[in-house]
Amino acid sequence: MSWNPMDRVATMSERCADTAPCYRLGLSAAGWWALRETAGRKAGLFRTRTAAIKYAHDESPKGIFTIIYEPDGSKWPGPEHATLGSAT
Repeated sequence: MSWNPMDRVATMSERCADTAPCYRLGLSAAGWWALRETAGRKAGLFRTRTAAIKYAHDESPKGIFTIIYEPDGSKWPGPEHATLGSAT
């Protein structure tokens, strides 16, 4: 029996463990980095990829999390869809 490299490909549920948050990361058409938790509890728009990853790290217990990069940015919202609080 020969070795099949596809045997090693993890499914989405295998990559996103139940014990750690899983996020989707993509670049919006407007140039913003969008990060969404797959469970739908947390999300944000960021100016840099580093800021988005730092947010995922800070919001995850013990800094353990998974990020799935989605390069197709056409479905990601831009800042015009965000509701931002005003600074006082």
